[in-house]
Amino acid sequence: MQTVLLVLIVSTVVVAGIMIGTIWMVKFYTNIFVGSNHHNIEELVEKQDIPARWSKKYEIKLQKLSSDVDFNTKKIKLIEQAHIDFLKKLNHLEKYVIVTRLVQNEEIRNMIVESLHEVKKKVEGKKENEL
Repeated sequence: MQTVLLVLIVSTVVVAGIMIGTIWMVKFYTNIFVGSNHHNIEELVEKQDIPARWSKKYEIKLQKLSSDVDFNTKKIKLIEQAHIDFLKKLNHLEKYVIVTRLVQNEEIRNMIVESLHEVKKKVEGKKENEL
């Protein structure tokens, strides 16, 4: 009788622990994916420019390339790669804004999409030597 009760208590504690761990993990990953999208959208709408964290890795790579002999060619390729990456991220955010139910209403959705289009135009209009 005592072993049955002990097994029941232990299994209840284990199941409760698994449930709590799963809830925490879902909240954590939701915050990463949804929170980062909304944070990026907010920064893009406010500043009308690429978020600093997007361009940071390319700036670091440019600093590492500065001592390279073939700096100009590699710099142009890296900046092209950065622009392609920025445009992909902007397209992803635009699709996200269009389909998500987390945007308050259609007017705000259209405003955000227009802001994203403006930032896309800026990125597409940048010269080959601008990040």
